[in-house]
Amino acid sequence: MTTDTTLLLPLTLDDISVEWLSAFLSRGAPGTEVAKVTIRDRHDGTAARLALEVDYVPGHDNGLPRHLFVKSLIADPIAPRSMYECEVNFFRTMRPRLTLETPRIAGMEANEAESHFCLVMEDVTARGARMGHPARPYSADEMASILDTEAELHATWWGSPEIDVLFPWLETHLTGPNADFFRTGCPAVMESEYSASAYKKKYFDPDGFYTPERLWKSLWTLQEINEAQVPTVLHGDAHVGNSYAIPGGRGGLIDWQLMRKGCWAHDVTYSLCGMAAEDRRHHEKDLLRGYMAGMERRGVSVGDWDEVWLRHRQNAVWGAVMWMSTPTLLYDEERLSLMIERHRVAMDDLETVAALGCD
Repeated sequence: MTTDTTLLLPLTLDDISVEWLSAFLSRGAPGTEVAKVTIRDRHDGTAARLALEVDYVPGHDNGLPRHLFVKSLIADPIAPRSMYECEVNFFRTMRPRLTLETPRIAGMEANEAESHFCLVMEDVTARGARMGHPARPYSADEMASILDTEAELHATWWGSPEIDVLFPWLETHLTGPNADFFRTGCPAVMESEYSASAYKKKYFDPDGFYTPERLWKSLWTLQEINEAQVPTVLHGDAHVGNSYAIPGGRGGLIDWQLMRKGCWAHDVTYSLCGMAAEDRRHHEKDLLRGYMAGMERRGVSVGDWDEVWLRHRQNAVWGAVMWMSTPTLLYDEERLSLMIERHRVAMDDLETVAALGCD
C-alpha cells in the first residue's frame, strides 16, 4: 500500500484533475492518458462518491470506460477506519475469486495509517444498470436477481474454515471494530435521532412500542443468534441503495464497507425489507424460496422452510435499527422516511420482536 497521499489519494475536489487521474489509472493500466475529466455528480456519505466523464488522449484509453465512479475521502473520516479498509480488502483479495456482478475496478489505493482510500471503478449505469433507490422500488424479478447474487457469494464460502485464513480482516456479528462501534456509539446516536427527529419517531413508532430500549435489546439478541449460525461471507450492508439491476440480467452489489462473516439472513432480509411493503408481502416467501433454490443449485442447504422463515423474521430488526440511527446529514429525509417506515412495517408484519423473545 502506498503512503504517497499527495499524488495518489485525492484530498480535495481540485485534486480530481487530468494529471491525477492519468497517474492513478496508469498504476493498473500503464500509459493511460486523460485529456479531460468532468465531475458529473457528487454524493457524500461515509465517503465522497463522484461520477466522472472522462475523455482520453486518442490511443491511450487502455480500454477503460468513459464513465467512471470515484469513491474516496474528500473530508475527514466520519466512520471507523475498518469500514474503508474493508472495501479495499474486498476488491484486492476477495473479488478476484468471485464471478458475481460488481463494478469493474480501474484502480485503487489506500493509506491505512491515515484511514484514507480511493477506488476508481466503472459507472455501471453506462451498462444500463438501474441503481437501487427507495423511491424506485425493485420489481420481484429484479429483487430475485439481487438475491441470486447474494446466494453466489454466500454459497462460495458456506461454513468454510478458509474464511478466517483467507480473509482475517472480516468481522462477525459480535466482534470487530464495527461491532464495537455499534455497541458503544449506536445507543446514544439512536436515542438522539429518536428524540430529535420528529419524522423518525412519527414513521417508526406511532404507538410507543418500538422504544430505543426494546430495539437495542432485540438487536443484540439477534446478533447472538446470528453468531451461532453456519457462517459464510456476507456483503453486510445489502440494502436497496447498495444494489443495482442490469435489465434482463444479473443483480449487482456495491459498497462493501460493512462486510462480515455470519448468517445468510443478515443480507437477504435486509434486501427484502427495502421493497415497497405491498410488494414484499406479496412476493417475499417466493423470493426466499428462490434464494434457497439458488443456494441448492450451488450445493448448499440453508435449512428447512421453518428455520429459514424464522431467521428472516428475526433479522428484520437490523435494518430498523440501522435506518433509525442513520443521521439525516448522510441521507435526505425522503429516503430515510421511506426506509424507516418499510423496515418498521416489516417488523410488524413478521412479528420480529416476538420471534426474538423480546416482547
